[in-house]
Amino acid sequence: MFRIFGIPVTVRPMFLFVTLFLGASSSTDPINIGIWFVVVFISILIHELGHALTGRAMGLEPQILLHGFGGLAIFSNPRDVDVSIPRSVAITLAGPFAGFAFGALVYLAVYAGLARLDTPYLVTAISYLLWVNIGWGLVNLLPIMPLDGGQVVAAVLRRVPRGQLISYVVSAA
Repeated sequence: MFRIFGIPVTVRPMFLFVTLFLGASSSTDPINIGIWFVVVFISILIHELGHALTGRAMGLEPQILLHGFGGLAIFSNPRDVDVSIPRSVAITLAGPFAGFAFGALVYLAVYAGLARLDTPYLVTAISYLLWVNIGWGLVNLLPIMPLDGGQVVAAVLRRVPRGQLISYVVSAA
């Protein structure tokens, strides 16, 4: 466990295993697998920090958990802060948008010539960074539970009778 910006972060062993397994499923080169691991670790941490920092700005107390299926920002609410639907949606969307911003910075660095593309490992790192932050970010916005898009649908339908059931039906459709 460690802290970043004062937020406790726990990394479960299954996160390490699954991330390395996914890296090894697309490459046998140990350096590429290492690049994949670092990219996924940093990118998921940035995504979860988007959620966590936004929630903290709204008065919640965040923690981050990296587990076998990705990451999770967990909030406690000791001051009984009103987490309205717009606030809940903002916290939820802050994760993917943090990743999009990071991916955009990587893209702009390449476009501006700040990142040299003369080594295959750097090209690999950049392609992984763009895929994880932009590609996975877009997939994460699909209205499927427990993805962030599904969480947004659930938040919007929170006050609708049977709203949670409707959000799960939308996820399954």
